[in-house]
Amino acid sequence: MTLFELIDNDNILSCLDNIVSGKKVSTAYLFHGKDGAGTEAFALEFAAKLLCGSRNNKPCGSCSSCRKMKTLQHPDLFLVYPLPSKEDSRTIDPFKGLSSKKIEEIQQLLQKKSEDPYTKLLVSGARSIPISFVRWIRKQVYMKPQESSARCVIVFDAHLLTIEASNAFLKVLEEPPENTIFILTSEFPESILPTIRSRCQALFFPQLPEGKIENKLVQKGIPGEKAKLIANLSAGDLTAAYKILDYDIIEIEDMAINLLVYIATWNKNKLKEKLQNMVEIYRKDQHKFFLVLKIIQRWFMDAALLKLGMDGHLVLYNRRDRLIRFVKSFPDFDVEGLHRAIDYCVDLLRSNVYISLALVNLFFDLKEGLGRRAK
Repeated sequence: MTLFELIDNDNILSCLDNIVSGKKVSTAYLFHGKDGAGTEAFALEFAAKLLCGSRNNKPCGSCSSCRKMKTLQHPDLFLVYPLPSKEDSRTIDPFKGLSSKKIEEIQQLLQKKSEDPYTKLLVSGARSIPISFVRWIRKQVYMKPQESSARCVIVFDAHLLTIEASNAFLKVLEEPPENTIFILTSEFPESILPTIRSRCQALFFPQLPEGKIENKLVQKGIPGEKAKLIANLSAGDLTAAYKILDYDIIEIEDMAINLLVYIATWNKNKLKEKLQNMVEIYRKDQHKFFLVLKIIQRWFMDAALLKLGMDGHLVLYNRRDRLIRFVKSFPDFDVEGLHRAIDYCVDLLRSNVYISLALVNLFFDLKEGLGRRAK
């Protein structure tokens, strides 16, 4: 059994079972991959196995340790995560100076994390893991465990350790306390101090299959067609799928389709308005901006499927009639070229190319990729 509700990823669960049952537990681990691939969820599950009081079938789910672990209230579990910066960097208490409202926010996030381990623990205003958090952990781990035979320290987003925090954490790993296991999670392991990485057993989490994400969303009450679309847009990342749920997906679909209409008709006045609108969205909410581009890519993929008579595989099935009209109007569209154009625009933006220039270039590339309009 598992203590938390998990989506098994590439037999990682059996790998962790073998580590615990074979008593081959290392001092430090690095779980890396997309956030929503399960790095944090499996880190919590691994900790539950290590802290469980049962001799067999860890975690048992019924012992005192498991009950406390389920709510993330175990005295031998220590969670480390990014926090808002504070003026006093000399403090040993990472929570000192935080407002009562901020503390309440953190408590609510921890509760959500205990209910669904794939929920991201994102404290508003947090940009890094401060050295005070490492100092506090260092003070805790050199004391005897309170309830279990071991203690676990989970560092979420370990790549966000500050330089000072990284150096302090390295010293702990160089002289690790007894019966303490460190589990680091990261989407960007290359940004972690190399000397920290070298002291960790690395475990890679591949992207989740779309079908598993779709099933998870349906279990949460998301309608089938919407779940299928979100699963496709999330690119194997359940955390990303949860974030998409914050948006009105129909509104984003409409934005994407309207942009395509203006490009197809080459309505310069409308395109100018759309350019300004997209620039504004990019500056206010980049996640929403990139969702629009992903919807456009999905549109072209569905159009290609329609041409092949594969209607049953459409993701934007609610737009089937418009897709049919599109295919009739632009029978020679270049799906691969259109996809490359969007990928190139994304690359430009991530290289800090001026947003308006990147979008104008995209508009011309998409117009070319559509080909001639059928008469």
